[in-house]
Amino acid sequence: RVEHLAAEALTAGTGICRIESVGPVMLSQLSTVLGDNCSISLKPVIDLPAGHIPLDCYEIPAQLREHLLLRYPADVFPYAAAVSRNIDIDHTIPYLKPDRGGPSGQTRIGNLGPHVRHHHNMKTHGRWHVRQPEPGTWLWRSPHKRIYLVNATGTHPLGNTDYAQTIWHAANPSPALVS
Repeated sequence: RVEHLAAEALTAGTGICRIESVGPVMLSQLSTVLGDNCSISLKPVIDLPAGHIPLDCYEIPAQLREHLLLRYPADVFPYAAAVSRNIDIDHTIPYLKPDRGGPSGQTRIGNLGPHVRHHHNMKTHGRWHVRQPEPGTWLWRSPHKRIYLVNATGTHPLGNTDYAQTIWHAANPSPALVS
């Protein structure tokens, strides 16, 4: 398991930590949850607001993957709730090799999102489409043209109204790259 807690919680001895696959736990309950035979290793905090340098590669480097999973610990498909370290990280706009005309910096925070394999396949091989107008905000369009906005506050159904379709079309970063 991976635990996350602020330095203030360590120095004050109180507060809340987050245990992946469990959720928030009071610091006073941490030893009960972890048990007597646990080992603890400390890792430096990644400066999430600083972002990450865009890369020109298809594979997601381990440091960028860790950054994404800390920012977005759950699947970003509409109404999904899966939290897993084994989740897929997928390019929102499909990766296109630079020697085939792909732009530089495709592997970046604002063009990646975590998905369980089933939702990843629905996006890649199914009839679901996704756009990411800004990092941390995903717009999904179902096979029935219904639009869903997914962000840190959850899933927000926008429906199949003219308004929803206007938002969908406005979020298109490049008609040549996104269907």
